[in-house]
Amino acid sequence: MVELVNLNKMSIKKLVREKIPVEFKPGESEIITDKSELNNLYALKVKEELIEIQQADHKDIMEFCDLIEVAYAFAEQNGFPRQDIDLHRLGKQDRKGTFTNVALNNLNPNNPSNDIYFKESYKKDLNPKKLLNDHILDNTPLGFVSDKQETVILYESSLDAIKEVISLI
Repeated sequence: MVELVNLNKMSIKKLVREKIPVEFKPGESEIITDKSELNNLYALKVKEELIEIQQADHKDIMEFCDLIEVAYAFAEQNGFPRQDIDLHRLGKQDRKGTFTNVALNNLNPNNPSNDIYFKESYKKDLNPKKLLNDHILDNTPLGFVSDKQETVILYESSLDAIKEVISLI
């Protein structure tokens, strides 16, 4: 069975800069104290900032600044001060170089750090039914089906529901 979620009643949270909450009404913001929840919010914020860079066609320096600022804050949240990050980053740059236009083209599918590249390739090359049938999914939302009043959020854990929805399309 497909679970319908009314997004207007959900408590969805988004990290913002600490000076922004003064612009909100009381109760519209909160301090997150749970480290796991905060790490999840930082991970989402990194994705949000990357999407904004792409939406700006890579031409807005402020979007790059936001991504870097989020990365520093994420690291600091986990015990790595900005100075230490810079020190280690420069040391690694001296030993291994920087990321430029060199791309490896024979990735090892057994290396966990390569998973994202294979998933992106599958998303481009396979249709949604094939993705579902082959279980090439992760735990991020797959998408939404909405009729303006109610929204279905599709997750891997509800694979049967997803297959039911796809069969109706």
